[in-house]
Amino acid sequence: ESLLWNSLYPVSDRVTLITIGDFTNTPGTEARVVRVDPLPNEVIASILSAYNVSDWKATAFAKYCNGSPRVAHIIGQQVEASGELRITSYDDVWEAFIAGSDDVNSDSYRTRLTVLMWLSLFKRFGYRRPFDIEGNQMVKMIAHETQMTEFEIRETICDLQRRKILQGERTLYITPKLLHLWLWARWWEAQGDGFDWNRFVFISDTEKLTGQLQAWFI
Repeated sequence: ESLLWNSLYPVSDRVTLITIGDFTNTPGTEARVVRVDPLPNEVIASILSAYNVSDWKATAFAKYCNGSPRVAHIIGQQVEASGELRITSYDDVWEAFIAGSDDVNSDSYRTRLTVLMWLSLFKRFGYRRPFDIEGNQMVKMIAHETQMTEFEIRETICDLQRRKILQGERTLYITPKLLHLWLWARWWEAQGDGFDWNRFVFISDTEKLTGQLQAWFI
């Protein structure tokens, strides 16, 4: 969207671009955020029903989608792929959302979850030029803490972008917001007791998280 906007805005100050992209931090724009109300449960249930989920199950599980049609479609697609729907809590919804057509016990799911949990510690992070230093630091940090290779982490980030779980162009963020909060809570539940900010902020003995990343830490 930013390439399109860069082409349009010099033409006239009367041009308006409506997009689901996040332009709030784009220089030279006057972005206005339009809040969209969550869909009612009966509409979410109808989306689930379209994936051959029985009406009573669709009604029961609709509340776990938090009014998000995207979440409902992801869950419905998993039902089509696996032939079953096992949802008893919000944890099940987000695990299924991240897994997609993969099993929640698979290595690919666990890799995605691990990377997302670390990324969730920040509101967003730069990834491509001119903000690639932030992306490099994020990859180094995750590699150091998890023993994953930098190649594997970048490959996973690319996969998460294809799945639209990570969105943005030069600066990336996790979506939906409720997923971000769920991942953040899981990280702190698992790692919070041993957290030391003075150690965390250093990528190495000589390299420190950028000021912007520190500001985006949550």
